[in-house]
Amino acid sequence: MVKLSFLGSSSRNNLGLPEDWEKVESWLEGGVPEYPSCSSELYNPKWMEVKKLLDYSKPANEDFWSNFPKRDIPDRVETPVNTKVLELLLEKSESNFTVHQIRRGKQLIKDLEEGASSFQKSNLPPTTVSNTPSAIEYGQLITDKIYSWLIDGYLCGPFNCPPFPGFRCNPLMAVVRGGKVRPVINMSAPHGFSFNDNLAWEKLEKVKMATAREFIYKVKECGKSAVMTKFDLKDA
Repeated sequence: MVKLSFLGSSSRNNLGLPEDWEKVESWLEGGVPEYPSCSSELYNPKWMEVKKLLDYSKPANEDFWSNFPKRDIPDRVETPVNTKVLELLLEKSESNFTVHQIRRGKQLIKDLEEGASSFQKSNLPPTTVSNTPSAIEYGQLITDKIYSWLIDGYLCGPFNCPPFPGFRCNPLMAVVRGGKVRPVINMSAPHGFSFNDNLAWEKLEKVKMATAREFIYKVKECGKSAVMTKFDLKDA
């Protein structure tokens, strides 16, 4: 928990801004600063069991996969959430929520039990798209992350061939931010018949996020001794 103290002062420090106003103006005019480029040598892989490849653009041999974990595709939807308990809690708290919030909560429970819709307009053909150059450049760290996801049960595989008809393999990208390499799946490839191209946008629920101004007003409304909590979901 972080205790917030709003003093009502006009000082820039109390408003979360530095005294150097030129710095603030540079933020406003220049936009979001770019992170400096870096080499994969700056990062250390977590799993030393994973053998390093000389070239991540080529298939690995059997010796490489011998130490790799494997997870089969489950025959039903899996979730660590106890949906029955969640459903009871939602029923007990109905008086505290709006009609739309209750409906959203019930849909969430159904998605956890049966699987969520991907809101596709039609069945896309199977396809395999090669990984991006960034994924190859940071191949060791991307592989290390995939290893972790398999250990934690987030992924299924690896597979020698497509595990079911209509299987689609989207390209991996490596995004370098804040001292970490994050794997990202490009759902906009291949152009013209990708997952994103095939979305039924009219069926997606529109979610409006609070603005920074609204948040500040709420802090002022709560007062000097307000308490705020922040949740950071790992690998969300």
